[in-house]
Amino acid sequence: MQLLTSSLRPRILYLNCTGIQAHLGCIAVTHTHLGQLLAAGYDFQRIYPTFATRFIAADTAADALQRIATSAIADDIDVADAVVINGEGTIHHDRGRDLLHIAQYAKRESKPVFIVNAVIQEMSGDYLDILRTVDDLAVREPASAAYLSAMSVAHRLVPDSFLEADFAAKPTRHLSGRTLVTDWHPSRDTDVGIAMLNALNAVGDAGLFYPLHDITYVAEEQWRHQIANLSTADLIITGRHHGAYAALLAGRPFVMLSSNTHKVEGLSQLSGGRIPFSPDGEGLKDLAAGARADPDLFKDLQEQLRSWAPLGTFDPLLAAVPSAAPRGDMETRAALAPLWRCLLGRATDFWWQRAAQSALHHIQMNARIVSLTHKIRARTDQVNSHHERLKSAELKIAQLKASNEVLQKRVLEASHPSAAKLEKITRQLSKAQQTIGQLYFRAGNSIAAWHAAARALDLDPLAEGQITLLFKSQPLVPRADQRKYDYANKLLSRLHSLEDSEAKLRALAKACSFGPDYACAADCYDRLEKIVELDVRQRMESALCHWAIGRFDRAATMFRAIFQQAVASAPPVALQAATQLIGVLNQSGRFDEAISFLDAATALGVRADLGGVYVSHLGKGNFGTAWQLCRDEPEDLLFPKYFAAGIAKLGAALAGEVRLDHVVLTANGGVGDEIRTATLYSELEDLVPDRIGTLIMTCDHRLEPLLSRTFPRLNFVPVSRYYIQNPADLRKTTPHELRNYFNDASFKLAKNADAVAGVFSLLQFMRRDYADFLRNRRVVFTPTPSETEHTRSILAGLGRPDRPKIGIGLGTHLSAAARALNVFRLSDFVETFRTVDADFVVLSFDVDADEIRQLSDQGITNLFWPADIDLKDDLALLMALVAELDLVVSPPNMLIDLAGTVGAASICLFTTHDYRWRFPEPDLRDVWHTNVFGLCPERAGDKAGLLEALPQAILRHLGKVELPIADPPIPGAGSQSVP
Repeated sequence: MQLLTSSLRPRILYLNCTGIQAHLGCIAVTHTHLGQLLAAGYDFQRIYPTFATRFIAADTAADALQRIATSAIADDIDVADAVVINGEGTIHHDRGRDLLHIAQYAKRESKPVFIVNAVIQEMSGDYLDILRTVDDLAVREPASAAYLSAMSVAHRLVPDSFLEADFAAKPTRHLSGRTLVTDWHPSRDTDVGIAMLNALNAVGDAGLFYPLHDITYVAEEQWRHQIANLSTADLIITGRHHGAYAALLAGRPFVMLSSNTHKVEGLSQLSGGRIPFSPDGEGLKDLAAGARADPDLFKDLQEQLRSWAPLGTFDPLLAAVPSAAPRGDMETRAALAPLWRCLLGRATDFWWQRAAQSALHHIQMNARIVSLTHKIRARTDQVNSHHERLKSAELKIAQLKASNEVLQKRVLEASHPSAAKLEKITRQLSKAQQTIGQLYFRAGNSIAAWHAAARALDLDPLAEGQITLLFKSQPLVPRADQRKYDYANKLLSRLHSLEDSEAKLRALAKACSFGPDYACAADCYDRLEKIVELDVRQRMESALCHWAIGRFDRAATMFRAIFQQAVASAPPVALQAATQLIGVLNQSGRFDEAISFLDAATALGVRADLGGVYVSHLGKGNFGTAWQLCRDEPEDLLFPKYFAAGIAKLGAALAGEVRLDHVVLTANGGVGDEIRTATLYSELEDLVPDRIGTLIMTCDHRLEPLLSRTFPRLNFVPVSRYYIQNPADLRKTTPHELRNYFNDASFKLAKNADAVAGVFSLLQFMRRDYADFLRNRRVVFTPTPSETEHTRSILAGLGRPDRPKIGIGLGTHLSAAARALNVFRLSDFVETFRTVDADFVVLSFDVDADEIRQLSDQGITNLFWPADIDLKDDLALLMALVAELDLVVSPPNMLIDLAGTVGAASICLFTTHDYRWRFPEPDLRDVWHTNVFGLCPERAGDKAGLLEALPQAILRHLGKVELPIADPPIPGAGSQSVP
């Protein structure tokens, strides 16, 4: 799995991730390694699971190295700062050659290589030579150490990482009086396996087969409880290395038998020969009786094992590739959670692929565990049934395709008798694909839904429902998936090429209404309206498209008509129309009309969206009323269901009337919203600990490092908003309706808090008029020296050193009519690029690369893309880059707020007047950020006029034209005039 990384932390390429196997030892070791590396301050370039590198194996080393050089592994090695290979049970008897060849290739590329947790046994001379070149080789038992010493290979002896796994103390099964027999390695079926099964039969009902491979270990996270479970058993018999470690940690009597390598013998040596051990099962009965009679021995062994920690598995890595950014416990858990979910998902799939080859083989050897056989067979039957259904659907599609091809051939060769049938078959085929697409979409598989919709549209580009499915499954975002983006554009071209008809107009209007061409969609709906009567959905979409291209009066008239028609018969439609109408009125600066309409709608029994009217009051300068209206609905409706009432107590604490011990605040919204409300956090810090003992804030996971280092007295918990799962959601205890605001960690904290509220709710206490903004405006974030140095080196390679560097943002990547007028393309700035003698740096992560190339072909040579920075997720480096620019130009979005926090001179472009309240006259300086100035046309929606004025505004801000710097006057509440 590929992972997004921060440029601030060294990147690790981790190989042989055994955690995809539903095996207790593999899962525990993987969790330990990933957690320790994250805590030490590393990120992962990529994690390669077990078997993912087997394709490298070749007859000769040269062939293997060539396969690596032409694979993605070579790219990962090139980017990574170090290569870590988990040697767990892999490098023995000339196995694991793929891993060693990767180590060989990495050393040729001058990359440090660390092999950890390894067993090494009977390797050929060439492979021993590779082991001699690695930077560190850590083996986990004396047998491997003795072998390497005999071969003159440098190494360290470090016990198994299983010892440091994060096991839970609470058992989920009580096994008192039971003798547990675990599984064994398949290579020892004929001796160890038979001996263990005989031992199980000998104890009768007191025995229990307890496999270390079990799907519940991953599917239900039961691996954490296995040590606690084993600690309740009477005796354990195991043929596994990690089974012996588990028994040692549990402190219970046990006997161990040999595995496929000398690792079990090595563990026996490590314990001083005190562990009862039978190489092949001989004398197992007597060993078991002796173990049961001496429980104190195993308590001593348990203490000895625990005394070995901490292990220092990664000490050489820490010394050779140090990290300056270690993670705290909460940050480590948050970083580990998404990796772990992905890994467990793969483990679940891998388990079912191998069930028949491993567990089922052993289960069939003994009648006492037939029930588990039935469980696996039932699961296998379910999987087979699912595959059969898929095969049946695919067969039907294939038959339809074959019939289609035959009929097409007949039509070409003969005349028209088959044309009608051909059209019928084509419709059937398209309908089959449509059905499949809908099923995938409802199941949450948007990728499969997209492909099904695309196949259906290949057959019938006028299938309106499939157009909806296509664009819902994959928004038109370049760089997110360029191939799908290109397909959507080809579909639009194909629709344009068709002859005009009602079906074409409907399909083209639907496709363009998702954002690629609102003007075309509006025109199609206008033309369609002359042919047929539009239904309410089409009229709503038509009004949205007119709104998106700045036809405010037309859109307002349409929304008002829909509202009046639906207010009595269809309240949900009326509510939607009222909400959109208020948005249109706000953007065109008609705030009084929006407020009046709300009153009229409320009188008719329609509860319109209060969020829109709060913007109307902001436009009027009525801050007190606005902040009252913008209180988050979740706080009013959801939070009191789960937590202590928040906002009244917080208001009292802010006023100094009460003291609260524990408070949790949620910063809802997008990253830009969070950055703006972060301007309140310095004032909140002043309340700790006198008025608020502990203040915990939830935040976007990308902002957490910046906020934590800027506000050390506040405690930040990262939450990935608007995703299916959040960091730290390990047990999924957070109610679904709260998932946008809390993860499992913050929800648990909130349950015990004195007050819980949204940060936006505090605005009514802290920003009641313009004077409050002007008194409290401040820069929030400061780049670190290393971040500054890195971004300066990037900028030094862009353009000419004597030119100013100007950052260009294009606006939101979300496609919505309400945002369309404040979203730009690079081609919109051509005159600016040609007029202003400066280098322009693109700061939007989803810019269309083809557009940059096209502009270059048109002679625009002063436009650059900072490829070394992840512009979407690495906000620390993006912030540092913005801080080094001479000017930032962007619509109102996260980028303009990020620039505001570092004091970067900025121009905020906006064509709609709902933002005018933020930029009061005379100098249009932002009330949130003193370094940000607004640029807006007199007429709402006049994007052309805005772009025409931009070059002069840039020159003014670069000092080519005098720039007024006096603070603006402070209007009274309700008196601000907004053009």
